[in-house]
Amino acid sequence: MLNALKLALKSRAFVVSALVLGVSAIGLQATAGWLQIRFRKEPAPILKPLKHLNEEALTPYVVRRKLDLQAEEEESLGTHEYVNWVMENTSLPAGDPLRIVQLFITYYTGSPDQVPHVPDVCYLGAGYSPAGGGTLSLDLPELAQHGYKTRVPFRALTFIRPGDVADVKPTVVYTFGVNNTIEAERNRVRKAMASIRQRYAYFSKVEISFGLGREYPQRQAAIQAAEKLLGKVLTLLVKEHWPDLEHMNAPPERTAISSHVPG
Repeated sequence: MLNALKLALKSRAFVVSALVLGVSAIGLQATAGWLQIRFRKEPAPILKPLKHLNEEALTPYVVRRKLDLQAEEEESLGTHEYVNWVMENTSLPAGDPLRIVQLFITYYTGSPDQVPHVPDVCYLGAGYSPAGGGTLSLDLPELAQHGYKTRVPFRALTFIRPGDVADVKPTVVYTFGVNNTIEAERNRVRKAMASIRQRYAYFSKVEISFGLGREYPQRQAAIQAAEKLLGKVLTLLVKEHWPDLEHMNAPPERTAISSHVPG
């Protein structure tokens, strides 16, 4: 008799607990919907594939090679939406270490828990050591008409790997477009992607590197050259490729019920 009573009490407690949890889950879902809170992000398709980036708008840079990644490299990259171009600045004399530059752009959306790849980590993993770095910024007034801040941050890193003859010192500049803003820090990209107010989300990395030839430009010269190309590329991406999430994430308009009675 006593065991039966205990079993009944346990069963009753279980049922009550299950009901409480069920009601709480329904309440949380309803509250999240009412407050327009989004825990899971939906894909934000790119407006135009990156491979259709307007090459003429990048003058005096001319695309000399369009590099495709191997299948395993592309799988590691985590996206099929990218361009990897070797470009030549035709305004500079032959042999100038700034004449050859590599442009690498990627676009991500629709996959949870994406972690942006950054040169800070990738270069160290390849055996390089840091030889200078920091977050800088440039002004792009044209972005204001698209709702972006005109002061654009970017990271500028220089690395060194001792060689047999001379030290290799490539310089790389990068930044991210993420949800209608531009961020240079990986943690800020993660924060923007995790915003509970965003229904859709994306991020896109723009990376420019020098040191593809036999000679390597000085860090400051590389940064100044990268700023010119970065400004052209970011302007194109904002205008023609990255989606407008401010419009996509806007809550649907609710049709008001009119109190007017025709007479």
